[in-house]
Amino acid sequence: MKGRFADPFSKLEAFPVADYLQNANSLHLNEYKLEGVVGEQLRYSKSARLFTIEVNGEPVSVVIPAELRDVNVQKGQRLRIRVKVGDKGVLKAIELKKV
Repeated sequence: MKGRFADPFSKLEAFPVADYLQNANSLHLNEYKLEGVVGEQLRYSKSARLFTIEVNGEPVSVVIPAELRDVNVQKGQRLRIRVKVGDKGVLKAIELKKV
Protein backbone atom coordinates (compact mmCIF):
# COMPACT_ATOMS: atom_id res chain seq x y z
CA MET A 1 0.00 0.00 0.00
CA LYS A 2 1.27 3.39 -0.91
CA GLY A 3 2.27 5.57 2.02
CA ARG A 4 2.08 2.75 4.56
CA PHE A 5 4.86 0.79 6.17
CA ALA A 6 4.82 -2.97 6.48
CA ASP A 7 4.45 -4.35 9.99
CA PRO A 8 7.98 -5.48 10.96
CA PHE A 9 6.45 -8.20 13.15
CA SER A 10 4.16 -9.72 10.50
CA LYS A 11 6.62 -12.34 9.25
CA LEU A 12 7.66 -13.53 12.69
CA GLU A 13 6.22 -16.67 14.23
CA ALA A 14 4.23 -16.15 17.43
CA PHE A 15 6.21 -16.85 20.59
CA PRO A 16 5.57 -20.49 21.62
CA VAL A 17 5.19 -19.89 25.35
CA ALA A 18 4.36 -23.54 26.19
CA ASP A 19 7.44 -24.82 24.33
CA TYR A 20 9.56 -22.13 25.97
CA LEU A 21 8.41 -23.05 29.47
CA GLN A 22 9.02 -26.74 28.78
CA ASN A 23 12.50 -26.38 27.22
CA ALA A 24 13.76 -22.86 26.53
CA ASN A 25 17.10 -24.12 25.19
CA SER A 26 15.35 -25.82 22.27
CA LEU A 27 14.45 -22.33 20.97
CA HIS A 28 18.01 -20.97 21.25
CA LEU A 29 18.84 -18.16 18.76
CA ASN A 30 15.33 -18.10 17.27
CA GLU A 31 13.36 -14.87 16.96
CA TYR A 32 9.63 -14.53 17.64
CA LYS A 33 6.80 -12.05 17.95
CA LEU A 34 5.72 -11.87 21.58
CA GLU A 35 2.55 -10.03 22.59
CA GLY A 36 1.69 -9.54 26.19
CA VAL A 37 1.01 -7.30 29.15
CA VAL A 38 3.83 -5.79 31.18
CA GLY A 39 4.01 -7.00 34.77
CA GLU A 40 6.70 -6.11 37.26
CA GLN A 41 10.06 -4.53 36.58
CA LEU A 42 12.41 -7.06 38.16
CA ARG A 43 15.71 -5.30 37.61
CA TYR A 44 17.13 -2.04 36.32
CA SER A 45 20.64 -1.11 35.22
CA LYS A 46 22.16 1.42 32.83
CA SER A 47 22.46 -1.26 30.16
CA ALA A 48 19.04 -2.96 30.45
CA ARG A 49 15.78 -3.48 32.30
CA LEU A 50 14.20 -6.83 33.14
CA PHE A 51 10.40 -7.12 33.08
CA THR A 52 7.85 -9.87 33.42
CA ILE A 53 5.50 -10.01 30.46
CA GLU A 54 2.31 -12.05 30.70
CA VAL A 55 1.79 -14.07 27.52
CA ASN A 56 -1.37 -16.19 27.27
CA GLY A 57 -1.67 -16.14 31.05
CA GLU A 58 1.96 -17.19 31.62
CA PRO A 59 4.62 -14.78 32.93
CA VAL A 60 7.97 -14.76 31.13
CA SER A 61 10.96 -12.50 31.78
CA VAL A 62 12.21 -10.25 29.00
CA VAL A 63 15.39 -8.17 28.96
CA ILE A 64 14.82 -4.78 27.36
CA PRO A 65 18.20 -3.25 26.47
CA ALA A 66 18.97 0.45 26.89
CA GLU A 67 18.90 0.90 23.09
CA LEU A 68 15.09 0.57 23.33
CA ARG A 69 14.68 3.13 26.12
CA ASP A 70 12.83 5.51 23.78
CA VAL A 71 9.73 3.39 24.52
CA ASN A 72 8.51 4.13 28.04
CA VAL A 73 7.56 0.67 29.34
CA GLN A 74 5.13 0.65 32.26
CA LYS A 75 3.16 -1.95 34.19
CA GLY A 76 -0.16 -2.83 32.57
CA GLN A 77 0.80 -1.78 29.03
CA ARG A 78 0.25 -4.17 26.15
CA LEU A 79 3.38 -4.61 24.03
CA ARG A 80 4.37 -6.35 20.83
CA ILE A 81 8.01 -7.38 21.10
CA ARG A 82 10.43 -8.98 18.69
CA VAL A 83 12.44 -11.26 20.97
CA LYS A 84 15.49 -13.42 20.47
CA VAL A 85 16.07 -16.48 22.64
CA GLY A 86 19.62 -16.26 23.92
CA ASP A 87 21.90 -18.36 26.08
CA LYS A 88 20.14 -20.26 28.86
CA GLY A 89 16.79 -19.26 27.37
CA VAL A 90 17.10 -15.56 28.16
CA LEU A 91 14.61 -13.53 26.11
CA LYS A 92 16.02 -10.27 24.76
CA ALA A 93 13.89 -7.60 23.10
CA ILE A 94 15.18 -6.61 19.66
CA GLU A 95 12.31 -4.27 18.81
CA LEU A 96 9.11 -3.29 20.59
CA LYS A 97 6.03 -1.16 20.30
CA LYS A 98 2.91 -0.44 22.28
CA VAL A 99 -0.34 -1.92 20.98
